[in-house]
Amino acid sequence: MTTPWLPPYEEGLLSYFLLYSTLATLTHSLATYLRPLPSLQAFSGPNAPARSPLLAHIYGLANLLAAGIRGAAAYHIHDAPVYDLALLSFGAVLGLYVAEVGVWRTVRVREGVVPVVAAGIGVVWMGWSRGGYLYLFDSGQGDGVEAGGWIFGL
Repeated sequence: MTTPWLPPYEEGLLSYFLLYSTLATLTHSLATYLRPLPSLQAFSGPNAPARSPLLAHIYGLANLLAAGIRGAAAYHIHDAPVYDLALLSFGAVLGLYVAEVGVWRTVRVREGVVPVVAAGIGVVWMGWSRGGYLYLFDSGQGDGVEAGGWIFGL
């Protein structure tokens, strides 16, 4: 049974992963505004910055932007620029948390595992599936042309 608010199931499961990621990110973004200081629990490493509502709100805004990009990609999975922005959002989160844990030591490994795993799944899945989702047919000739293969040189 299809519903008007869910992405088409025939498009594959990546759209549902993007939708889940959108909802999880929106939830955390909302938490940064409703309960700013507890929402920064992840930043508890030895070099963690002082917790403040401003820091939580900036973090929440970044999450809100990522949620918007991923939500758009869930419903427009074949649009190359939107797909690439969603892939970039996962790559940015992966890079940020690896640096937060390994370089700056503002996040402990225990708190950094979930974001690193979730972002890693997003990068690998979207990178691997990119050609399948962005494969377009060139003017009805039957010759396949991949849209926007510049990220992975595909």
